[in-house]
Amino acid sequence: MPASNVPVTLLKTVGEDDIFIFDFVNRLNPLETISSIGTITQVNDATPSATALTLGTPTSGGTEVQVRIQDGIDTVTYTLTCPITTSDGNIKEMCGKLKVQDC
Repeated sequence: MPASNVPVTLLKTVGEDDIFIFDFVNRLNPLETISSIGTITQVNDATPSATALTLGTPTSGGTEVQVRIQDGIDTVTYTLTCPITTSDGNIKEMCGKLKVQDC
């Protein structure tokens, strides 16, 4: 999910099973790296108690955190928050929007 002042809304269908990326490239200091990934949280923007997305185990490489995302409810937008700890001991978060929409 690209870094931005305004959250970007990405799209997926209910049946899609794909990797989504949080890219911290513009959030890290020079030579700072991702040391660990916290728990990626999700909020269903319409009905928080409704069916959740299925999130895989996140991995990191370079400036990115990758996570496999499945399922979700048609026409619902989810807010995802990805926290990391960096090699400098900083805790940073990136948020993004994911709308589930069938064709």
